[in-house]
Amino acid sequence: MQSIRNAVLLLVLSLLVWPSSVRAEDVDSLLRQGVQLRKEGKDREAFELFQRAVEIEKTPRALSQLGLAEQALGLWPKAESHIKEALAASEDPWIRKNRSTLGESLRTIDAHLGSLEIWGDPAGAEVLFNGRPVGTLPATGRVRVEIGQVTFTVRAKGYAEASRTVEVKSGDGLRENVVLLAAQPQPESHPLALTLGPSAPERADGTPSLVARPGSPPEEATEPPIYARWWFWTAVAAVAAGGVAAAIILSRGHGSPCDANTACTTWGS
Repeated sequence: MQSIRNAVLLLVLSLLVWPSSVRAEDVDSLLRQGVQLRKEGKDREAFELFQRAVEIEKTPRALSQLGLAEQALGLWPKAESHIKEALAASEDPWIRKNRSTLGESLRTIDAHLGSLEIWGDPAGAEVLFNGRPVGTLPATGRVRVEIGQVTFTVRAKGYAEASRTVEVKSGDGLRENVVLLAAQPQPESHPLALTLGPSAPERADGTPSLVARPGSPPEEATEPPIYARWWFWTAVAAVAAGGVAAAIILSRGHGSPCDANTACTTWGS
């Protein structure tokens, strides 16, 4: 009975120890492969292996190797962050052995970095550096960025977004103040529209007429031409009748024929 109990206990202990030993072996294997790739000049492939090692177990050695690979690839802010995190484990044997090398790497990295802080209003506004979120207002704190031009954006709901580009130099500690302005409400547009009325009268050709919605100007009526009006033709008839009468009167007063009681004369007789 005692032997069975001891066997079960040994099995449980082996199960508890086995996962950690496998993890350690995996991390060591990944780090060895990554170091060999870096010796061959394959920094990108090594970087991916070091990332996997850190995901399995964030040891000071794994963080250091990841930071050194990031330095080789020009990922300066990340390289600085990982190497500083590794150096914080000052009692780790691997760190004590390689502290001077890591310190030299930090000095090289520092020459490629500056600091930028954004402060202002409103509180809670999101701050982005070159499209990457870095913090919120009222202050982001000193954020390490690569030297050169940095475009920062501050945005918040209900406020007009603000963007600005600044030049960051090595060792700089720039501070920029931003106060967002409340966004102006956009006026609502009410375009004039015509619609078919539910009881719109029909035109002569059988198509319904257009009825303007309330607030729209009324449709102007088209006046008929002058020759289509009744008084035009009445006036024409009157003028014609007057002309006939005048002609009759004139014909009676001049050039009447000679009769038996009137002596006819001719010019020159």
